[in-house]
Amino acid sequence: MKRALVILCLAAAGHAVAANPASAQGVFVRLGAEGDTAFATSEGGVIGVPVLGTDANNCSPGYCYYYFTRARLTFWFDPTKIAVLGVQPPSSSGLYTVNDTTRGPGYFTVDASGSVVAYRGEFYRLHVRLLPGAAPGAYVWIQPDSVLEASCYGCTPSFVQARSRIAQVCSATQIYGDVDANAQVDSRDALITLSAAVGLPVSGFDLAMGDVDADGLTNSRDALMMLSYAIALPAENAADRTGFGIPSGCPGPTPPGEPVVFVRTGSAAGLYRLEAATTTPVQISTYASDNFPRLDSSGQRLVFQCDSVLTPQVCVANGVDGSSRTQLGPGSPQSGFPDWSPDGTRIAFPQSGFLSLMDSSGANRAYFVGGATPTYGANGVGWGRDGARLAFGGPTGTVRTVTLDTAHTVTVLDASIIDGDQMRWSPDGATVLFTRSNWSIWAVSASGGDTAGRVTPFFGGSRAFDVGSTGLVFSAEGPGGDQALWRLPNGPEGPIFRLTAPPVAQSAGDYNPTTRRLP
Repeated sequence: MKRALVILCLAAAGHAVAANPASAQGVFVRLGAEGDTAFATSEGGVIGVPVLGTDANNCSPGYCYYYFTRARLTFWFDPTKIAVLGVQPPSSSGLYTVNDTTRGPGYFTVDASGSVVAYRGEFYRLHVRLLPGAAPGAYVWIQPDSVLEASCYGCTPSFVQARSRIAQVCSATQIYGDVDANAQVDSRDALITLSAAVGLPVSGFDLAMGDVDADGLTNSRDALMMLSYAIALPAENAADRTGFGIPSGCPGPTPPGEPVVFVRTGSAAGLYRLEAATTTPVQISTYASDNFPRLDSSGQRLVFQCDSVLTPQVCVANGVDGSSRTQLGPGSPQSGFPDWSPDGTRIAFPQSGFLSLMDSSGANRAYFVGGATPTYGANGVGWGRDGARLAFGGPTGTVRTVTLDTAHTVTVLDASIIDGDQMRWSPDGATVLFTRSNWSIWAVSASGGDTAGRVTPFFGGSRAFDVGSTGLVFSAEGPGGDQALWRLPNGPEGPIFRLTAPPVAQSAGDYNPTTRRLP
């Protein structure tokens, strides 16, 4: 956890991705086409994965005057399973000029420029090797350090705040284009495919592997793509899957290393608990309206938002099995995002727009106003590890802290933030982390005066996340579009690990995780 602590502190000091002048909710960078389906290759094999950009705000199929002109992207991965060998720029449309690349243990940064239409335009191909013994694969994620976009060809570009999706590289035993089954794609495969396309007799070959453009046919167009691949010409078609493997196995969940309680939606909705050494969660609440759970420092008690006649309430229960469920007094609108004090004796929560406090039994419930009602408009609440400060989303979503003493000093950490939501503190108390309206996680110095920096850029997600002993735990949309829980051990750097795999048959999604709060 020491490295995670350092990284989260650096985030507040400006080492995370800073807020860009233009915030575009619909701008994405991703590995591969829609849905980030699996990219596969044999162990030790290399795959050229297309890196794409999309502006869903201003572009639609067949209509787009916006162009990406430059992007600095950092690709993060597990270096024990994946090696990034470099990039292959396109010869025409795309980010065809590679200005700089930087590599290190588990990351590869590319700064490239050019011109590419901002609707599913391909920047370049990232060459990835699946290392021997790495089956069934590993995850890759992108931190968009900076992305420039112009509103027309030749117009002056400006920065946009891009988000990204998590991708995966899977293991494979068969490769598209390898019609002669020798574990590689070369000119012999192209010749066999072309011969079959013009009606010459061929036998003993798997021509289905020759359909590299995924149009249901194996013809001369496929043969040309295979030949281009064999002689290392740039791939000009995003549909070209020559050299891509057919997944025989993909990476799955890993144990979280600490207990996690979360919300699962779908036909078996409720609260679930995932133990430290398992990947199979157990349902501990069958109430679909239960939300925003928070474990205390022992990991044995749970406080959460519950509903009674459609009115938000604050409830407590056994954090292991959900037993001893108790409602703590009458509720009112916004009785959500509860948090424990570090010693577990009190609970803070927003109620009717005010920051409120009560004992863990529900007694001594009162608004915490202090001075001229400085906590009005309170939203998400996070209790600092020192027990003396609370962070909360203030009026218009500003990120604020308040001291629990006679002065009740309120500090606005970054006045430019107007959509701050759920709050958590870094382990050393120097940083406040929070979600924003697109559910990405941001960080800002707890002393105020600095500009907030973005920690996670992922699409999807949920209002709640947590900072535990094993790093950041949060919800995000994964490969294929499922809503799962993920862990970043080192904050805005390093490899990412999936924690859950929501059952597709239940139309499930996993949200709002909590770990044992740090004492």
